[in-house]
Amino acid sequence: MGAERDRDECQLAEAALQGDADAQDALFRSALPRLTAFVRHRRNALLLERCGEEDLVQTVCREAVRDLGAFEYRGPKSFEHWLLARASNKLRNKSRAERAQKRDPARVEDAGSSQMRITETPSRAMAQHESQARLAEALDQLPEHYRQIIELIRFEGRSYAEAAAVMGRREGALRMLFTRAIGQLGALLAAQTR
Repeated sequence: MGAERDRDECQLAEAALQGDADAQDALFRSALPRLTAFVRHRRNALLLERCGEEDLVQTVCREAVRDLGAFEYRGPKSFEHWLLARASNKLRNKSRAERAQKRDPARVEDAGSSQMRITETPSRAMAQHESQARLAEALDQLPEHYRQIIELIRFEGRSYAEAAAVMGRREGALRMLFTRAIGQLGALLAAQTR
């Protein structure tokens, strides 16, 4: 079953790279839930105020479609990992730009820029906004290697073996590191609610 799914993904990627619009659509659709979750959890507090989640996801997808020729299929989930790496870069660059604009005294706030889905109540949207802001703040307080391992495993959905290869560590050591990282993240989140 897994080998068949991997073969299907490989064929889909090959067809997408050859310009097959249906294959491209299927490839992006398969990665969209993970991409959306990644963007939701990686936005910092400033981006939460300025950019809608859907806008960020659409921007990443639009740019990825444009640059699809740069993608190389390297095995299962490689498209998803490529897309998440692009999203990570986009969020980092967007955060820098937003911080720079925030410091600009000539900047005028666009009252129509905030996005809220009609199905959300104001209180639910505010609670979600506050929860995401707390998570982003706690992640920003973690040491870089803790933040990286949480991003790789929780947000990008990589296995311990894949994350160990990316970080240049043994898998057993990486599991221990992940446990410590999650523990510290939990402590930071708990301290915020006191």
